[in-house]
Amino acid sequence: MSPTNKKGLLPQWYYWVFVPFSALVYTVFCWWFALEAWGYRGETKPWWFDTAFILAIPGMSFPPYIGTLLWGGLMGFGIIKLAQWIWKVRHRLLDE
Repeated sequence: MSPTNKKGLLPQWYYWVFVPFSALVYTVFCWWFALEAWGYRGETKPWWFDTAFILAIPGMSFPPYIGTLLWGGLMGFGIIKLAQWIWKVRHRLLDE
């Protein structure tokens, strides 16, 4: 699909770029959170710790190393699908 198609869908290369990128970013985030949690053991946690904990749970509940990559890739795929849906609804409303 070309970027100027009439349907307004994202081209396929977005999947090959954004899904691995989001998997890598989420993996780095989970590693950072695990190291940060290890550093704060036995101490009072900072204000942002609970939010980071909620975001890191899905990737860290899967098997080590591969779970964060899979969950991050799945989130990247979901973000692309959400962007496509918003684009399609926006253009449908503008055409009416």
